[in-house]
Amino acid sequence: MTPNINIGTSNWQHPEWQGTFYPADLRSHAWLNFYANAFSHVEISESFYELPERARLLHWLEATPDSFVFTLIAPRTITHDKKLKNCENQTNQLLTRLDGMEHRIKNVLFRLPTHWHCNLRRLEVFLSRLPTNFRYVLEFGDASWYTESVYAVLTEHNATLCIQDSDVVSSPLVSTADSVYVRLNGPKARKTASYHAQTLRGWGVKARGWQRKSKQVFLSFGGPMPSAALKNAQRMRRYCE
Repeated sequence: MTPNINIGTSNWQHPEWQGTFYPADLRSHAWLNFYANAFSHVEISESFYELPERARLLHWLEATPDSFVFTLIAPRTITHDKKLKNCENQTNQLLTRLDGMEHRIKNVLFRLPTHWHCNLRRLEVFLSRLPTNFRYVLEFGDASWYTESVYAVLTEHNATLCIQDSDVVSSPLVSTADSVYVRLNGPKARKTASYHAQTLRGWGVKARGWQRKSKQVFLSFGGPMPSAALKNAQRMRRYCE
């Protein structure tokens, strides 16, 4: 079976989308269902600040088709406060909250702090303690992490290197797992934050190439301008069909 190319945005709860994407009369509690009929994937970004209650997570799963998948961003207590050390309680709370949702919450994304330099041993210990029922994605905020030693540790644990295009850092196109995760936060040189068609076409070619290698692909659009992220994601679909 050919793996999917999953396209979506970072979060769906953007009031500025109402009237342009969401119908003007659509209540906010129905936004997710509407979104899920247009895209196949979304990031749960509020979990970075506070982990949603289990009932809330289950409600989101029930509001969307079985084919629709989520990525949950791990709480900042794990990645920023603890920096992956002495965070067993927080990690256990997270994974207990998600227990049984593996078929829909496909990824847990750990976004590491900007300018935190590579700590290979800490990464290795952290990954070795994670259960294997979820996919784990690591987004590095400092270029010092982009080394062959880090890639080897990620590959050993089937953890995905987050390929990112952002103002913070642009990462190499390295695949370390059975899935590929790309976060596209808008071109640095364009005030509109909209990608040029040629750039999106190029990402489409890359996505199909990874798909041909039997890797499930996730393309997530974000950045400081939610309306631009939405348009980028909408346009991206035509290049991946």
